[in-house]
Amino acid sequence: MIIALADQALSEMDNQEAYAGTPETGICMDNGGISPAFLADDSDLSGDDAMRPEIRKHSFIRCLKTLQMSETQIGQVKSLLRDYKVCNAEAVKRAMAIYRELHATYKEKYYRIWQAFQAGTITEREFKKRAEELRIAFKRELRSLQLKEKLGIAFARCFKDFLGDLKPVLTERQWNAFTQCIRRKV
Repeated sequence: MIIALADQALSEMDNQEAYAGTPETGICMDNGGISPAFLADDSDLSGDDAMRPEIRKHSFIRCLKTLQMSETQIGQVKSLLRDYKVCNAEAVKRAMAIYRELHATYKEKYYRIWQAFQAGTITEREFKKRAEELRIAFKRELRSLQLKEKLGIAFARCFKDFLGDLKPVLTERQWNAFTQCIRRKV
């Protein structure tokens, strides 16, 4: 079960979409192309602030919050989430560095086709076609660089460790509810 849940989190990372933003932002991906499951931390468990709503809404945190855990369990889970964040820290750092570098390159490419469209050198249809090609190429190249850096392996290892440590903290009923919630697509 734990391996299947980690595989699901990795596939969510693969399925994230790149989108064309403004000429100033270029081609982008939410969270630097990192699945929200790999960015969750202890602040998300009790947090309702406006800073990280997408992480709480689109990660396993949403499922944890439905479990009606005791104060003792909440403390233990927060501790596990702190460890999880530490485990993921280096992979997140590398993933964000890859994203920033690639984003800068594609931002420039997007801006050039935007300028060509504004100057009338290419039609709106051609602009949209090229922007779509850039979007697809960006996503493909980012995924290739993530694979080359073995980021998925690092993220999956940390997630498996977290889940393995989480299971004994929860009751059987809570664990089953948690895993069912995650499988339904966070």
